[in-house]
Amino acid sequence: MRALFTHVQRPPGISDDIVTAFRDGVVTLRSNRRAEGFTNAVMEIGYQGVRRGDLVVHSMDGFAGAVGVSESDGKASPVVSCYVAVADVDAHYYAYLIRDLAVRGFVTSLAKGIRERSTAFDSETLRSLVVPFPPLRVQRAIADFLDRETARIDALIEAKAHLSELLSERRREYVSRAVTVGLGESVALRSTGDEFAPEIPNGWRLMRLRHVVEAIVDTAHKTAPVVDDGEYLVVRTSNVKNGRLVFEDARYTDEASWKEWTARGIPQPGDVMFTREAPAGEACLVPEGVPLCIGQRMVHLRVNRSVIVGEWLLHSIYAGPAQRFIEILSKSTTVAHINMSDIPDIPVVVPTIVEQEDVLRSVRQVIQNQELLTERLARQIALLREHRQALITAAVTGELEIPGVAA
Repeated sequence: MRALFTHVQRPPGISDDIVTAFRDGVVTLRSNRRAEGFTNAVMEIGYQGVRRGDLVVHSMDGFAGAVGVSESDGKASPVVSCYVAVADVDAHYYAYLIRDLAVRGFVTSLAKGIRERSTAFDSETLRSLVVPFPPLRVQRAIADFLDRETARIDALIEAKAHLSELLSERRREYVSRAVTVGLGESVALRSTGDEFAPEIPNGWRLMRLRHVVEAIVDTAHKTAPVVDDGEYLVVRTSNVKNGRLVFEDARYTDEASWKEWTARGIPQPGDVMFTREAPAGEACLVPEGVPLCIGQRMVHLRVNRSVIVGEWLLHSIYAGPAQRFIEILSKSTTVAHINMSDIPDIPVVVPTIVEQEDVLRSVRQVIQNQELLTERLARQIALLREHRQALITAAVTGELEIPGVAA
């Protein structure tokens, strides 16, 4: 690479906006993609100018594919390196080639450190790479071919991801309606006189949370200590997402701590766990066979099973009156949170236990069908991504015959 690209360091312009090298290989103004999720420097020490057409490599994220040709003029932080191609070199071809080496783990193998983000893909490392040097017309033909084919695959992936989102949205709407006005085509409604649930089916009641649970239990405003060989799950707010208990990054504690954190009540299967903050308003059921305790900013809702099914309460938290109530409360503060004193007043629409079970049977079927379709779409998206990467690898290594390029 030393003979193909020149490492450049330009002073940034006064009016330059920030350019970011994203892990998907797009190098563009940060404002073109998203503005949140970044740490902005108070003083932009060491920032450099980036020009459209530069080959840009992020020294810390390069191992994960943050390599591409800039589509924007701007400025970038010192962790980014910019390169200008010499004559007879197409930067787009080499961006594909280097990203392929990164995604397949070759860049990581060059790491000087032991931690993932200690893989410094610096100028010296990049320029020491030995890479193929096909004729310029071949480089351009490969880059143009990959631009077309990856764009086509990306469009398919985006369409399937959008369909998955629509399925999820449709499911949420169905469930929300089911637990607020039932499943009938023409349901006889009556006014409740409550701003959060103006109309509900005849025979159904609008009740406050305090009347459908036996207890609302919080913690001592701290989380149980984590133990490496612990057997008791510590449920933090990050483990509760979209009505599910997520075991990603799960942490566990020991029996003594579990007893201390459940002294006010042991969560039972079918009870509901609710988040007060970070984020506010998420919920999930306590599963069978998983001894657990709740962490900081979590609340254990001990369900009154003579009044409400835990599953009904779970869906109700994300629906109709409860959702509106939670949204208003959580938006009324600088940091979205719900006070313990407000939780008992969360409104829930409650039919008889028999009616709850009837509706829940239909809800479960709809959820199951939607999850099967979503899983199928996820597999298709994964296969398309694998195909995309295999296509890039075959093209940049010469294993694939590119249309218009003589063998």
